[in-house]
Amino acid sequence: MDAYYAFLQTIYKYLHQIKKKILFGLSVIYVGIDILIMVQSLMLYLFHYIPVIFQVASLLAALAHPGHIVIYAPGDSLPCRRDAS
Repeated sequence: MDAYYAFLQTIYKYLHQIKKKILFGLSVIYVGIDILIMVQSLMLYLFHYIPVIFQVASLLAALAHPGHIVIYAPGDSLPCRRDAS
């Protein structure tokens, strides 16, 4: 009877260790997915500023070299751009 009880205890300890490893693995996966979602939302947030960055760069270029020809950029919102001709 004692051997059977010791066998059950070792099985229980083994299963408990497996459960700990599985729960730890799932928590690591959950944290990884959470970080991935945060990075993706940050990238989407920053992608909204890309047109503004290009507009500021073109405005600075126009101010630095006012004699240069300004070309038409479709969808551009700078009022100093010339119309397409």
